[in-house]
Amino acid sequence: MQIPFVCFLTLSTLVFSQILTAATTLTPGDNASALTALTAGLNNSILGIPEPPQGFDLKYEIGGPKLRITSCLMNTIAALKELALGDWDGKIIDGTEYKLDNYPEVSIIITTPRRKRNVQVRFVLWAICLGVYEMIGERRFEFAQFEMSWEGQILGWVHVVNHPLGAVLTIEERQADQTLGLGNKSATLLSANRTIALVPTNITNVLAVDNAGDPAEARLNTRFGPYGHTLGIYDVFVPIMSGLTDMAKYPSTHQSDGMIMAIEGFKGFICILPAMPWRTSPPFMEYGWVIRTIARIPTYMLEQGRFGEISIIIAVDGANIGVGRLSSGPSGSDCPIDASLPASSGVAES
Repeated sequence: MQIPFVCFLTLSTLVFSQILTAATTLTPGDNASALTALTAGLNNSILGIPEPPQGFDLKYEIGGPKLRITSCLMNTIAALKELALGDWDGKIIDGTEYKLDNYPEVSIIITTPRRKRNVQVRFVLWAICLGVYEMIGERRFEFAQFEMSWEGQILGWVHVVNHPLGAVLTIEERQADQTLGLGNKSATLLSANRTIALVPTNITNVLAVDNAGDPAEARLNTRFGPYGHTLGIYDVFVPIMSGLTDMAKYPSTHQSDGMIMAIEGFKGFICILPAMPWRTSPPFMEYGWVIRTIARIPTYMLEQGRFGEISIIIAVDGANIGVGRLSSGPSGSDCPIDASLPASSGVAES
C-alpha cells in the first residue's frame, strides 16, 4: 500500500500522538540564573519534529522477508547520525549503503532515478526517520521502501532490507519497461506475488558508519550511568531518532545551548545542558558532540543488557562540556539537571 505523505502525517499523529523535540537559545551569564532561564525555556519550548515542506511527498511499502529488529534500529541510528553530521543541503549518491559492521544483517540503501544520480541529505533524513517511525508504529519490521518525491518528481528511494551480500535492492515496477523512476511512473516494493524483487547490481558507495577512524570520535568521551526505571527499546530509540533528525539542520560545529528530545506516547525523555561553569574557550558543547553522544546510547544499553534511565556526561579533550539524562518522562525532577556535578563512580565510559 502506498500512502501520500500528508495522509502519512495524519496517521503518524494518531499513532504517535505528537512528536516533540526542543531547543532553546541562552546568552551565558550568571550560572545559577542562566541555568534557571535555560531549563525554563526548554520546558516551555516544545516543538514538533521538523516537518518537510509541502512540496515533499513520501510513499512507503512494507512487506516481505522479516528484518532483525535490533539490526534495523541500530543501522537506522547509524544512518541518521551520519546524515546529521553532514551538510543539510549536501548530496547522497545513488547506491549509498549504510550498514554497521556489528549489525550486518540489515542494510539501508539509497537509490535514485537514473537521470538524477543523487539526492539531498535532508530528503533522505526525513524519509529514513519517518519511514522507520511507521515500521515501529505498525510493529512491522520487514523489507521496506520509502519513495521520496519533490513537487511530483521522484527523487529516489530508501530501502531497508536484509543485507543483500553485494547486491543492491532494485525495484520491480508494475510498468512493462522495468526501469527506475522514468517520467511519472512510481516504483513499488512488492511484485505481483507480494514478494521482494532483488536484482544483483553493484553498491557504489559503502559508508564507514562505524567511524573507527574518525578523529572526532577519539576526542569524545561519553560517560553513562544507569539509575532508576527500565525502559522499552522504542522508548530509547524513538527520541534519539527524533533528536538526530531535529539537530541535522544545524551545522555540527555550531554551539548548542541545551535541548529536550521526547515523543509523546513514548517514555524516553532526553534532556541535555551545557556543563558548568560555563566554558569561555573551546571545546564547547556543539551540535556535533551531542549528535555523536546520543547515537552512542543504544550501543551502551545493548552492551549493558539493560534499557533504562541513565545519566549522561559529555567530555571533549578531557573537558566536561555537557550533562544530561535519559529518563522515563518529563517531570520537575528530570530537568533541570545539576550541570556542575562530576561523574559518579558508577558511570561507564565509551
